[in-house]
Amino acid sequence: MDGFKITNPSLEQFKSIGWEEYTPEPTPEPEPYLPTLEELVEQKIRERYSLNQEFEVQRKRDTEPEAFQTYYDYVESCISYAHEQQHREE
Repeated sequence: MDGFKITNPSLEQFKSIGWEEYTPEPTPEPEPYLPTLEELVEQKIRERYSLNQEFEVQRKRDTEPEAFQTYYDYVESCISYAHEQQHREE
């Protein structure tokens, strides 16, 4: 290579120009994830209804009002449950 020799500098050469080894600060532990109110409600609803089942109940709201009322009451209980969970975690 045209008489040039390429080498990596030694640790002593780095230190002679004022180089100091970098030690990063320790990474703090991440905060535990707390689900949102909406996520808590949805998780609770999914324990009983799949998304497709939920759509079906809503589509049949006028033809099967008893089934819709059962679904609606359950959703309201899920909302209450989610509020209780959030207040418990605060």
